[in-house]
Amino acid sequence: QQPLCHHTACACFRQSKHCQLYRSSKSPTKIKGMSYENGIAPITQKLKTQNSKLKFMYWILLIIAGLFEVAFTFCLGKGKETQGTTMYLWYGGFLLCTFVSMSLLMKVSQHLPLGTAYAVWTGIGAVGTALVGIFVFKEPASFWRLFFLTTLIGSVVGLKAFSQ
Repeated sequence: QQPLCHHTACACFRQSKHCQLYRSSKSPTKIKGMSYENGIAPITQKLKTQNSKLKFMYWILLIIAGLFEVAFTFCLGKGKETQGTTMYLWYGGFLLCTFVSMSLLMKVSQHLPLGTAYAVWTGIGAVGTALVGIFVFKEPASFWRLFFLTTLIGSVVGLKAFSQ
């Protein structure tokens, strides 16, 4: 068996590994959902499946990063309401949540478009913080505030739906 692919665009070439595409006289093992040409099952379909799973994982991490952004603003609000040692504990929680949120955002921005990742992270944080303000800190929930929160949620969903 001889490898068919030695292209510079191929992932196996960049990683200094031999390509997994082989031409064989044997009938290939059929894998559901893969197309076959001349007895060859393209490895690109397998890579696309792996990439889509990784992309989904990065979107989940981005949502978690946004939730930690909400948590750090919650800690700021609670720290403002307290005094003494409790205040320092809330501000310590703020620093911890900020570190986790920023670390996750940095990781995600290496794999998703930066503008989209940042906008979604900010949107989750803004909507979450506004909702925490309404439900926890008893801030007013006027019609216009809720209207614009709804448009912000729609914008975040739209960025996710149309990002590459």
